[in-house]
Amino acid sequence: MIYMKKLLKAYVLTVFIFLTALFCIPCLDFYFDMNADAGIYIAESDNPYTQADIYRKRGYKKIKEAKAALYQNLFNEAEEILQEARENFSLSLSFRDDPELQSFSDMQIFSLTEEIIRIKTNYVIENVRNNLKKAGDFYNNGKYSEAETLLIKSRNMWRTVNTEDNKEIRYRLKLVQAALSVRSGRVFSETDPHYSEMKQVIKLAREDYLTGKRLASEGKTVQAAGYLQSAEEKLMHVTDPYPMNQEANILSLEILKIKDPENFDSLFSEKYELAKKRININPSESLIRLKDLAHVNPDYPGIKKAIYDAEIKLGIRNPPSDPVKIRESENLYRKAEAIVFSNVRSNYPAALEYLNQAFLLNPDNEKITVLKDRVQSEMGGSTTVVLSSYAQEQYRLAEQEYLNGNYYAAYAIVNKLLQDKNNRNYYPLLDLKKRIDSKI
Repeated sequence: MIYMKKLLKAYVLTVFIFLTALFCIPCLDFYFDMNADAGIYIAESDNPYTQADIYRKRGYKKIKEAKAALYQNLFNEAEEILQEARENFSLSLSFRDDPELQSFSDMQIFSLTEEIIRIKTNYVIENVRNNLKKAGDFYNNGKYSEAETLLIKSRNMWRTVNTEDNKEIRYRLKLVQAALSVRSGRVFSETDPHYSEMKQVIKLAREDYLTGKRLASEGKTVQAAGYLQSAEEKLMHVTDPYPMNQEANILSLEILKIKDPENFDSLFSEKYELAKKRININPSESLIRLKDLAHVNPDYPGIKKAIYDAEIKLGIRNPPSDPVKIRESENLYRKAEAIVFSNVRSNYPAALEYLNQAFLLNPDNEKITVLKDRVQSEMGGSTTVVLSSYAQEQYRLAEQEYLNGNYYAAYAIVNKLLQDKNNRNYYPLLDLKKRIDSKI
């Protein structure tokens, strides 16, 4: 009987130990994981193997956090967290040499880097295309400042995944900025120190003009001439410092129309012919004068054509379609299309170059931009988010050498790193190279 009791106690103890191991050890692992963030274990906190394990677990945790951020389209956050993962793995390896961890962590980080770049690139391409369409609408409606803001935003967004600027954005931005250059001095900005004064002068001049116009319609020519003369004198206070101001120049023409109705048509024709002749000499001034004249008489024969010619000369508008350029553009498009259909990814950069050339020859062909977006999406971005563990270590060494004033030592390390194509588009490394170049 006593023997049976002892046997039963032994059995119960065995079961208890088994259950403890089954349920409590994972709990202890979880507990260790939680405390790894604090940088300690319950025991052996100064042990290098323990420290290596702490940073290893932190690295894996950061990988999971980076993935979670990526799937919420929090790209900057995902990249920052992934960089933290790399740093934790590097710290782990500094405490304990672990070739398996080095290989596995590099594989994990590069895999996630490619995914970040792929998803982010598609996101950027889609948003940039939408922005280009909106900017086009702004441009066509004369809202050049809004178009410029949107295009600059798109350019900056594009640079987050590519080391080279988008040629389409550059082309559109050039058109918009050419249009904006003509507007310089045309409209008063609220930031202008004389804004309030100038607006008040124009307001008073307009009041005199309207009074003079009313008096002239009533046959009171002498009184009308006095008010019109007063309006012109006021406007001189505006046109002297701001000769291209739109409000003042148009109002001057309106005054002239009331003041000298018999000779106005002849004077208008002289102004038109002079502005038209100066298209090839000073297209910017010519366009301004023509637009002011068109505001007073929009149906004057030839004035719309003259404005169009001046805008082409300034680069604000595209010239009429050239059949030769259209054919050349179509040939380039077909070459790019053949590369895409062959699905040889190594040839995609050539396809993209064909499409960029085709676009510049025929910017209004939508199928070019559609195929260009597809090629750029499948090529992916060209930036590098995180370096390999070895490259990261070398980058830190080069940075330290630079800070210590050892510029040639830093230069040698950086140049060696740049021989690896995986490192060539890592912005911090490129920035470090620029800083080193400025010192030697």
